[in-house]
Amino acid sequence: MPVRLAAIAAIVAVAGACAESPEGPGSAEPPPAGVTTEIDDDDGSAAEEPEDASDDESLAMIDDEVAAEIEAEIDETESEAVLIPGLDSEDRFCRAWSRFTGTFQVLSVPAAFGLIDDAELLRRELVSAGTTVQSGNELIDAVAELVESELGVVAELLVGPYSARATDALDALADVGASRDDLEALDTAWLSALESYDWAELELELTLGDDRVDLVERAAQLFGAQRPGWFEDTALDVEEFSIPLTVEYATTNCPDEGVLAGVDGVD
Repeated sequence: MPVRLAAIAAIVAVAGACAESPEGPGSAEPPPAGVTTEIDDDDGSAAEEPEDASDDESLAMIDDEVAAEIEAEIDETESEAVLIPGLDSEDRFCRAWSRFTGTFQVLSVPAAFGLIDDAELLRRELVSAGTTVQSGNELIDAVAELVESELGVVAELLVGPYSARATDALDALADVGASRDDLEALDTAWLSALESYDWAELELELTLGDDRVDLVERAAQLFGAQRPGWFEDTALDVEEFSIPLTVEYATTNCPDEGVLAGVDGVD
């Protein structure tokens, strides 16, 4: 099956639907047992109260209990985060796959939806550059062991263009004075942000010290002058390619089942 990395808008749609009814947001569900509803007569007058008023208090208690249960279930559903799976997988391939393709998605999706501007995308590219290069190299090494026949395509078309751009971002950081400690701190910050990234919110919690915020800002200005923007960079516009064995391994063995690369399945 021909593939290429693609921003997964489907994840956003799925995440947004987590708290909705299976029949859709406008569907009407029958009231749960124990919940009473007041129905008006045809003339608009309220329904009469039950003759046995002694049951009112017990019914109210049941209603309150059921309502509390329903509210708790709703709160739990709405608070379920849709996280990036496999970032710390024991499987070397899956760990590299999740970090590489997960970084791609966290950069691409918010920008594609206009949730971040070009300047913020550049800053995120700078912070994520180390993770992109390292996880890309690890992915190539893992593919060399698992499916060597597809190594060339994975290295040149799946990983290569993004790793090359990230390498230029690392060079820009070095040019403005980033030390090894700075680069390690940025990498740690990015991985931490990936671990807490929630697709339901599309908000990145990226924590940097003031000195490193300034460092990234200066490097972003330099990098932006050296390379076209993410969506304008023709080096990233690769043709579709076929890596069926690699995709099959991801969909069969990795927690994301290939979704992070925009893969729906294997033909």
